[in-house]
Amino acid sequence: MMTPRGQFDSRRSSAELWRDPFADASACKPELPTAFDHPQAAGSKAKKVQPSAIPVETSRRMRGQAVASMQASLIAEHPFLAGMKPAHVHILSDCAMETEFAESQLIFCEGDLANRFYLIVDGSVALESGARDGRKVLIETLGRGDVLGWSWLFPPYYWHFGALALKPTRAIFFYGTRLRAQCDEDHDFGYELIKRMTSVVVRRLQSARERMAEAN
Repeated sequence: MMTPRGQFDSRRSSAELWRDPFADASACKPELPTAFDHPQAAGSKAKKVQPSAIPVETSRRMRGQAVASMQASLIAEHPFLAGMKPAHVHILSDCAMETEFAESQLIFCEGDLANRFYLIVDGSVALESGARDGRKVLIETLGRGDVLGWSWLFPPYYWHFGALALKPTRAIFFYGTRLRAQCDEDHDFGYELIKRMTSVVVRRLQSARERMAEAN
């Protein structure tokens, strides 16, 4: 769900966003001595011992686990998820990844397919809607601690507003299609998520009504 329109972002493809973050990382090769005196060979000639490097896959797995742990902490500490059970936070973490948007980058367009949402970690995002005369009307400016995107959870799953990064923005991306399936399987989780999203919907629609009235 924020490169063609309606995909993760307007400048990068889905394949780029979902690539292995460590695919280009070099193997971890700690500096080890190339030779030392054998402990049982006092006075004898030193024996050379070849160092053993950490396998590439092991290195990637360790680094991947560290990133996943940091990401889980960001998710658990976000205001939108305050008070959510650890088991439910874990479900969200399994459908999440970090992403970034450059200044003036289009995140999603009004009317496009909605299949994702974001928790903003840092930065600033403008929510916009088109007026009858074609002008863009600013509905709300979002920042750290806000949630971006709710149309993915409610039919017909099309964005009601457009979103544009006002400055470099870091966010946690959630794959909405997977989460909708999780809501069907785990009703307790679904209730917690829908309860939070419904509150966001009410605030956004109220703000939109006020801004559009002012624009007209």
